[in-house]
Amino acid sequence: LAGLVEPARYRLAASLLLLSPYVPLIFMGEEYGETNPFQYFVHHSDPQLVEAVRRGRREEFAAFGWASEVPDPAAEETFARSQVAREKIARDARHEAVHRLYAALLRLRRGEPALRPGDAPAWVEEREGVIVMRRGALVAAFNCTDARRDAAIGAGELLFASESPEFGGDGGVAVQGTRVTLPAWGAVLVKSNVHSEEVNA
Repeated sequence: LAGLVEPARYRLAASLLLLSPYVPLIFMGEEYGETNPFQYFVHHSDPQLVEAVRRGRREEFAAFGWASEVPDPAAEETFARSQVAREKIARDARHEAVHRLYAALLRLRRGEPALRPGDAPAWVEEREGVIVMRRGALVAAFNCTDARRDAAIGAGELLFASESPEFGGDGGVAVQGTRVTLPAWGAVLVKSNVHSEEVNA
C-alpha cells in the first residue's frame, strides 16, 4: 500500500485498521511502510510444473488487462524483489515515522480497553466523507477526503492525531469545544467526557 498511496492516506488507512473494533491483520512490512512489492514466486523442481505456473500466471493477468510483462514466478529476481527490508526503518525518516505511528496505535489498543475487540460496542456515522466512531468513552474521527473537515466528537483529551509531525504529518488538527477540524486524510482519537447523546446531536 505504501507504494500506491501518498503518506497521509497511508496513515489514515493504518488508523482505520488499528482503531477499528476488529482484530487487525498487518501484512509483513506494513508496520513501517514497506515499498518492495510482494510478487508471487515458486521454487518447484519439476520443469513442467514451473512452466504450467508461468503459463497460468500469464493467462490470469491477461484477463485483468495487464499491459506489462508478468513477473516470472520461478525467477530468483522475483523472489529477491519481494523481500522485506526492515533496515529501511533506520535508514529513512519516512519509514521510521510510519513505524512510530504503528507503535503508537498498538500502544493505544493495549492501553484502552474500549479498543479491544468485543469490549465496547461501536457506534459509527459517516457525513460528507468523515467517519465518526464511538467506542465507550473513545471517539475516533477519520477524514476520508482531500479537504479539511469538521466533526462533532465531544470535549475530551486528544490521544492521537495521524497527521502529527511525529508520524510524518504536518499537524493541522484543531480542537474547539466539542468539535474537531481534521486535515485532509487525517484521523484523531479523543477520550471524551461528553455523553454519547450530546455528541450525536
